[in-house]
Amino acid sequence: AERPWATPGASVDLALVLDIRRGWHTYWSNPGDSGEPLRLAWDLPEGVRAGPIRWPVPSLIRVGPLANYGYSGQAAYLVALQVPPDWSPGQPLPVRVRTDWLVCEEHCIPEGGDLDLTLSVVQTPRADAAADLVAAEIVAARAALPREAIAGARLSRSGTDIRLRIPAAHLADQPDSVWFFSDQWGLIDHAAPQPWRLRSGELELGLTSGPVSQAGLTGLLVVSSHGVTRGYPLAAVAGPDGGG
Repeated sequence: AERPWATPGASVDLALVLDIRRGWHTYWSNPGDSGEPLRLAWDLPEGVRAGPIRWPVPSLIRVGPLANYGYSGQAAYLVALQVPPDWSPGQPLPVRVRTDWLVCEEHCIPEGGDLDLTLSVVQTPRADAAADLVAAEIVAARAALPREAIAGARLSRSGTDIRLRIPAAHLADQPDSVWFFSDQWGLIDHAAPQPWRLRSGELELGLTSGPVSQAGLTGLLVVSSHGVTRGYPLAAVAGPDGGG
């Protein structure tokens, strides 16, 4: 937990941190060509709610002809725990969760565990709420989250080819690498090349259709420049082709 206490009616961030053995990896919400995403099954007192998993920016992990979406080294998943306003100060708040995930090298191994912690509940925030005392794991997990969403993305299709156009105002002037991670399986060919270029204030990205047909695309644009990698959520809708 970001801190060992909570207040009634407020939320506190929890992080599940996986330290992954060298050469192994685990998965994003859409695992790509193979794999399974992390799953959490909460056991919470009445009135306490756990929000959705806030996924860190993934990497492209190639395994033979397959392309997986996931994490190597370390993965930290954030969840906001909401305390009901009528929770009595002084009454401890027990948090339990069943966690299951898949780690893969050449072969895959399902792993998991039953985790728990207990938060104290206080009427008013304590002085140790200063940002520099927030748990280091939470600080790192927040830094690995996607940035603000990019609006105005549009796409056009020709056969199996998809052209994705994204306003480039919030991106680095000259990215070193670009990759689009669809957040739904099968909408694009995960392993296909994604050629890109900057043109007239837009980033143009070439994708290949997958086995699932859908008018739009949602996902994460991951851009690396000068050693810094950032992810930007976007939702692309069909729009004018705009020419060659």
